[in-house]
Amino acid sequence: MTEATLSTTYPGDADESTVDVANLVEERLVMWYFLAGLGYLMVSFAGGLLMALQLVKWNPLEGIEYLSPGRWRMVHTNAVAYGFIANCFLGALHWAIPRLTLRPVLSRPLSYFIFVAWQVVVLSTAVGILMGQAQGVEWGETPVWIDPLALAGLALVAVNFMAPIIQMKGPMYVTLWYFMAAFVWTFLTYAMGNFVPQYFVPGTSAGAIAGLFIHDLVGLFVTPLAWGLMYYFVPILLKKPIWSHGLSLVGFWGLAFFYPLNGIHHFLYTP
Repeated sequence: MTEATLSTTYPGDADESTVDVANLVEERLVMWYFLAGLGYLMVSFAGGLLMALQLVKWNPLEGIEYLSPGRWRMVHTNAVAYGFIANCFLGALHWAIPRLTLRPVLSRPLSYFIFVAWQVVVLSTAVGILMGQAQGVEWGETPVWIDPLALAGLALVAVNFMAPIIQMKGPMYVTLWYFMAAFVWTFLTYAMGNFVPQYFVPGTSAGAIAGLFIHDLVGLFVTPLAWGLMYYFVPILLKKPIWSHGLSLVGFWGLAFFYPLNGIHHFLYTP
């Protein structure tokens, strides 16, 4: 299949007569990621339920320091962000990127290593939080000794997925624009939220950075990956191309230019 046949308006144009698209995707790994995500979602439900019971003034684990509601609340949010959402996104990326680029990821052994390493990061984060080692940054409660490992993992993810994308020639479908941006933005956002308030910016200024982190973790991690996957799956499900490649890029650049620096609204009406 030649590069010229890759469409910028429809992601389902791969010519399977010349490229064995199915063999480009490590389907077993995709399944593992989604099963892991489902498992963390159940953990998150348990943490959210335990926290919600405080609203009816009932704590079934009262007196157990390591299982206190405050710590479970942090486990709840981190299990959603880094356990459920991140694992599901990684599984979907392993499905979509090889099909959009007609190339495998850089290294399948690296993909399996990242899977195992990321589960270690998520589980270690939960244990560290329950042991009282959380950072004082909302959604950035990962213990300080885990942060470098998580950042290294994000770098490996970017390298593994960017390799097939940068080998492409010619225009890219908009999904890949969102994915490439997300790899860079997620790395920078995590570094900003977990390192800057901890080591470089004190006091109320750190609070402003934390607000920006909360904002950008949603808008520069979840949003570009979710929109990229939306642009991938919706046309395939409908069997219709998107209306305009150019208009899809207007949305991309709108997110890039207007979203990142609006995070201070998380602290409106606060001292």
